[in-house]
Amino acid sequence: MLGYIGSPVEFRECPVVVEEEIELNPGAMLITERGYVLRVIGPRYDSPDHDPEILAEKVRMRMRIPRAEPRRTGVRLTWVCEILGRARDGRVELGGAPAPGEEVRWADPADLISGEATYLIGRLWPEGGELRLSGISLSQPSGTFGDPGTGKTYKAQTNAELFLRNRVPVIVLEMSPDEEYSEWARRLRKAEPEIPVHLIEIDRRNPIPIHRLRPEELLEAAGVLTRDQEDLLVAALADLSESPPNSGSNWTREDLYRRITDIAKRQNRETVGANLNAKLRYRMARILTFLGDKGEVFDPSGGGLYVFRLARHPYRELTAAVICTLIEEAALSRRLPGGVVLIDEAHLIVPADRDIPSRHRVRYFVRLARHLGIVPWLISQSPRSIDRQVFDLLRFLYIFALSGENLAAVRDRLSGLHPRLIEQIPLLPTGVCVLVGPRDLVPFPLFFRAEGRRTEHPSPTRDIFRVFEGAKGHGKRS
Repeated sequence: MLGYIGSPVEFRECPVVVEEEIELNPGAMLITERGYVLRVIGPRYDSPDHDPEILAEKVRMRMRIPRAEPRRTGVRLTWVCEILGRARDGRVELGGAPAPGEEVRWADPADLISGEATYLIGRLWPEGGELRLSGISLSQPSGTFGDPGTGKTYKAQTNAELFLRNRVPVIVLEMSPDEEYSEWARRLRKAEPEIPVHLIEIDRRNPIPIHRLRPEELLEAAGVLTRDQEDLLVAALADLSESPPNSGSNWTREDLYRRITDIAKRQNRETVGANLNAKLRYRMARILTFLGDKGEVFDPSGGGLYVFRLARHPYRELTAAVICTLIEEAALSRRLPGGVVLIDEAHLIVPADRDIPSRHRVRYFVRLARHLGIVPWLISQSPRSIDRQVFDLLRFLYIFALSGENLAAVRDRLSGLHPRLIEQIPLLPTGVCVLVGPRDLVPFPLFFRAEGRRTEHPSPTRDIFRVFEGAKGHGKRS
């Protein structure tokens, strides 16, 4: 027993009296002996001056406010909790309230989440039982968001290991220049040798066939063109689409050059065609080295983990969007029965403020993925910069410490959380997040810490003093 229900119980809130040495945090989950689920809001103060609803106004008016003292009963401390409902048979029913004097203990997630919650994803924070989700819950489009260094990458990789241990293919589009997914993949290969690991580079040796690009994407890759050159390139691409060479759709770069030349001759614009071909040949040789005539960029037959290393790619957003289409085609042809696609730095691929071609491909991919057995999982430090149509398709969110406009971008998903707890999100400890999802799968937001990982995190925040510890000749230390 942690404590007991105090008095009075009113307005869906109640006081809980606990021993002073017991640490409670805002967001902690408790349950009474009769099954009422409580969530800690904060300590109850002796003076009403420290009520968060009126404190800001009194500060603005420069009124004298006495020092805040938590309400104590001897050596006990009183906390204010909100009453979320009553747990029965894995469901939480609304209505009713605990009685004063009723004993309180840490909540067990098994009492809160219905269904076959089989897969361990973490443990309630700061204390409580193991948090497990069902396969249906983990098969929903999801997103992991948090400020830099809050633990979102650690969580994404932990979940990926869970999928891989259960033979679910995981495909990672790595966009961050620190390449922490590549390093994680190497460590996973040593820790779990039975899991196949594929590190894939898109380059001259493993190119994307040029016919895979849509006209607007090839226009973007072609760089700055004159209006006449743009018209000629679009006309050539449209002509290749309507009447491809050799009765096939897999046209090559030389087919494109020839078609540009033929159309330019018919329109008496040989100079424009020659200049366009010269520019395209130059860019294909020097910049667009990831484009080729044929190739198999993604072969799903190997299974396991696929990491597409796109961080230092000149057109990484465009390449990532094409890979999404290749995954979609593999699923439609039954070569890929299902899997998880982790999109790192998702705000670069589906930005809210730039109308780039990749955004439309990924938007369609996320919308279609559920029907193909694909689980899209977006990771970003800037949810406000993600295309809103894509963001609204995500059913589960793992929200780490966020602040400012990024917190405002996810606030509508936190409607089941007390306003005083939302204010605590920017201050969450590293590795702690809020899980929000459909009410039938997760009845209310839960604070938890990720567990179940078997590899060491490849890029934790380093202590800068330890980096230079023992260095000689760098001046006097203070």
